[in-house]
Amino acid sequence: MARVRGKQVASDILATDTGKAAPSAPYTGLGVGVRNLGYASVSLVSGSANAGVINVGDVVIKSTTINNAVDRVAANQSVLVLGVAVTATTAPGQPVEVATAGVVNVNVQGAVTRGQRLGTSTTLGRAAGFAATAINTVLGKALAANAAGPATIPCLLTLN
Repeated sequence: MARVRGKQVASDILATDTGKAAPSAPYTGLGVGVRNLGYASVSLVSGSANAGVINVGDVVIKSTTINNAVDRVAANQSVLVLGVAVTATTAPGQPVEVATAGVVNVNVQGAVTRGQRLGTSTTLGRAAGFAATAINTVLGKALAANAAGPATIPCLLTLN
């Protein structure tokens, strides 16, 4: 059991509450600036070669081979979704901070509607919008829209 803001959190990993602003640039689309994004995070390490380079805003999943580690996946709606990287890595085994609650900037691929559920996509490390989602695959809700292609948008993490 770990504590986040004085509350017990059932977790197999050490939970930390940084209270820091996200290190990525603020989202400024549609004339709106989302600054000082607040989030709760966990400190882990990047896992396999698939997670070798993790960028800020990448969607990460629980590693299936290494304890207390994360990987990236290129599959729609993975049930292993864990959160969004708020620090970057350049090789496997490096520390990475992963936001698990709050508002963060997330890398997306394709058309996304504001308010749409986000989950893992077929593009490595990116989220996609889904009208219907399977149980335990939701990363969060999009707080801005994306017309098409790759982009970074704010997301309210609501892992379930």
